[in-house]
Amino acid sequence: YNWLYFNNFSSSGTGKLQKYENEELFNLEISCICKTINLNKVPDPYLYHELASMYLDYYNFSKNVTHIQKAYAAIEKCISIEKRRWQHWNLLGVICVYKAINKQSLAQHAFIKALKLDPINSTLWSNLGVFYLIIGEQKLANQSFKKAQEGNPAFIQSWIGQALIAECVGHHE
Repeated sequence: YNWLYFNNFSSSGTGKLQKYENEELFNLEISCICKTINLNKVPDPYLYHELASMYLDYYNFSKNVTHIQKAYAAIEKCISIEKRRWQHWNLLGVICVYKAINKQSLAQHAFIKALKLDPINSTLWSNLGVFYLIIGEQKLANQSFKKAQEGNPAFIQSWIGQALIAECVGHHE
C-alpha cells in the first residue's frame, strides 16, 4: 500500500486525520529526512543513505530522472562522510547501474569496494552478478553468482542469476 494516515495538528491543537498517498507520501518522507539532516549539527551518513534510498524508490515509482540524480548526490554525500559500510557502497553501485545515471565503471568499483568490506556477502556478490549480466559479461556474472551461493546456498537471488545465465547460453537443465 502507498498511503498513510496520521493526525495533522493545527495551531489550535486540534487534530484532523489526513491521508497521504503515493507521491505525497514520498514527498512527506523526503521532507522529514531533509529536516532531520538540517537539524543535525554533525552530518549523519545514515540519514543520507536513507535519503538516497527514498529517492531511488521515488524514481522507481515516478520515473522522474531528477529523483535518481538526487539519490546519486545523497549517496555520494553519505560515502564522503563514511566509507567503511558496505551498505553505502552497494547502494551507490545499484544507483549507478540505472540508465538514467549510467556510470558502469563506478558501479563496478562500488560493488567491489563493498565486497572488500564484506567478502562473503551473498547480496553483494549477486548484485555484482546482475551488473555483469547487464553489461554482457556472462562468465563474470556466473563467477559472481557462484560466490554468492558459496556464501549462502539458500540465497535465492544467486540461483535466479544462474538460471538467467543458463537461459542466455541456451543450457536448459
